[in-house]
Amino acid sequence: PEPQTPSGRVTSQWKPRVTSRRKSTANEKDKPGFFAKALYRGRARIEQAVGKLKRFKRVALRCEKTKRNFTAIVAIAAAFVLVKSVHTA
Repeated sequence: PEPQTPSGRVTSQWKPRVTSRRKSTANEKDKPGFFAKALYRGRARIEQAVGKLKRFKRVALRCEKTKRNFTAIVAIAAAFVLVKSVHTA
């Protein structure tokens, strides 16, 4: 059987239209033309470190009321994260 167009006409050279351009999403409209990779990498490392610290319940829930105690808990959690990363490497 001969290939048909969407309108039903028979044609031997009909090919479907394929576009390579994808639709832009809403968050891409505000994207700058230049994006500093080094800044993004640094920010990503900071976010990953904070995420690792927040795995400790007392850090995530801020159970400590005073600044001194909270700082001490964050320091202990950071030490555990550091020891784990050195031990597994």
